[in-house]
Amino acid sequence: NDPAANFSSVGTARSKDVRYQFMSLFNTPDLRAPLSGVVRLMQTGALSIAIDRRYGLAEAAAAQQAVLDESFFGKLVIEP
Repeated sequence: NDPAANFSSVGTARSKDVRYQFMSLFNTPDLRAPLSGVVRLMQTGALSIAIDRRYGLAEAAAAQQAVLDESFFGKLVIEP
């Protein structure tokens, strides 16, 4: 537990059998190509989204309750 140990003292860490392992939660794949395909399908009408109900912003609580009740088929849309 050397308080002077830091990433610049890798040699000290190796002598104590310490390994650094890094990971990022933000390594997302490039989705531009697949999403472009989805956009093309929507533009041609080959793909559509089923909207079950539309809510005004003041009805957001009712929309949330519908999600919790699982009482819908399709998307619930909240519009400003």
